[in-house]
Amino acid sequence: MALDAVGQAAVNVEFVVVSSEPEAAAAGLAGSPTFLIDGVDLLGNEAVPAGLTCRVFRTESGSLAGLPEVADLARALRKRVV
Repeated sequence: MALDAVGQAAVNVEFVVVSSEPEAAAAGLAGSPTFLIDGVDLLGNEAVPAGLTCRVFRTESGSLAGLPEVADLARALRKRVV
């Protein structure tokens, strides 16, 4: 949906299972889910260390959720690739 919003619906998305701390560090995984483009965390905070943790995202209403809102992903995509 976020890719659709930025006119990139044909982009291939790869889902990668990370199952160890060394894999998380190597991939730059700042918790799950992490959205990477060319190895860069799309919604990243450089102060957050890599690791096998759950990640939360602040919603527009100020609450926390286990996934970012589509609008936030689309905004980050526009800054990175469009």
